[in-house]
Amino acid sequence: MKYRSKKGFTLAELLIVVAIIAVLVAVSSRFLMDSWKKHAGQWICKMRELLSRH
Repeated sequence: MKYRSKKGFTLAELLIVVAIIAVLVAVSSRFLMDSWKKHAGQWICKMRELLSRH
């Protein structure tokens, strides 16, 4: 009888990867939202300026 090599991941390994990705998304989205709030006014003014030229 031949033994097959184990392929794939266990449930625990997949849950750990999902948890790490969730933490990274939560942290990065917080920083992105803070940055967007700081620069949103500048971006809107620039867009209005560009639109008023045409």
